[in-house]
Amino acid sequence: MAYWWVNQGITYKEEKEGSFLWAPKQTTQGKKQHHWETMYQVQEGDIVFSYAKGSLRAFSSVIKTSYDYIRPFEQGNEVTWEREGNKINLLFNELKKPILLQDINIKLLSLLQNTYSPINTQGKVNQGYLYSVNDSAGKYLIDLIESQEKILINQEFEEDIKQSNLEKTTKQSIVESRIGQGEYRKNLIKIWKGKCAITDLDLTEVLIASHSKPWKYSNNQERLDPYNGLLLSPTYDKLFDKGYISFDQKGKILLSKKLTSKNIECLDINRDATLFIKPNKEQNIYLDFHRQNIFIC
Repeated sequence: MAYWWVNQGITYKEEKEGSFLWAPKQTTQGKKQHHWETMYQVQEGDIVFSYAKGSLRAFSSVIKTSYDYIRPFEQGNEVTWEREGNKINLLFNELKKPILLQDINIKLLSLLQNTYSPINTQGKVNQGYLYSVNDSAGKYLIDLIESQEKILINQEFEEDIKQSNLEKTTKQSIVESRIGQGEYRKNLIKIWKGKCAITDLDLTEVLIASHSKPWKYSNNQERLDPYNGLLLSPTYDKLFDKGYISFDQKGKILLSKKLTSKNIECLDINRDATLFIKPNKEQNIYLDFHRQNIFIC
C-alpha cells in the first residue's frame, strides 16, 4: 500500500461530496507539475489523507485509479488550470474531529521523506496538490486516526472493500485475509509445509496465518500475498503481531528489549529460533516493514 497527502482547499467540499480527487494534466502554459503527475502513481487500495483549512479532515481508500476527466468544479483556478485532467475515485471517510496540523507537524517532520514532502521545514504544507507519504508517516497517521476516532480502521477498510466494485470472489478473499482465512491461509500452509515457521508444530488447525505488513497498512494485493505472512503457533503469532518479536533478513528471531528474561522463560521463547525456510526477496520486503514499523526495539 502507498499513502498520499492531498491539499484540497477550495475543492474539499466538492471532492468530499463526490468522493474523488481531480487534478489538471498541465497548466494553461502547457507545463506539467510534479504534484499533479503523482495522480498516475496512485493504485487501488492506496490510502489518501485529506488536508484542508489547517487540519487533516479525512482518510479515504482508492477504488478506481486515474482516468481522463474534464474539470468537475463549479469554481477553480481558471488562470492556471486546464479543463482536461485526471480523476481518481475514493471511498471517503470524513473524521468526526479534524486533526490540527500544528498538533502533529513536528512528529510528521521527523518521519516524512525529505524530497517532495507535503510538509516543509517550517511545519506548514507545501503548495501543491498530491504528495507521497512514506510508510512510517502513513502508519503514524493511521494509528493517530484510529486512536482519536475510537474506530478500528481494519473494519472501516473492510466496509470500503464490500462497497467497492471489485468482483464478489475478490472481495471475499480480501476480507477473509484480514483474519487469516480462505485462500490466503491455504497458500501460507502450502509455503510453510503445514508447520509453524519457527517450531515443528504441525497441528494445522491451531496455526495462525499472520501478516508481516499488517492488514490495515496493506493494499488489496498485499493483503492477499502469501509472502506477506508467516504461519505461526498462537504464542509466536501474538508476539509477532504486537511487535515483541521480528526476524532479520536471514530469518533469525529478533527479541524486543521490552521482553524480560522472565517473560522469555514463561513464554518458552527460543532465543536462537530461525525461520525453517530462509526468507526470499518478496518475504523480506514485508519483514523489512515489520522490523521498521511494528517491531518494538
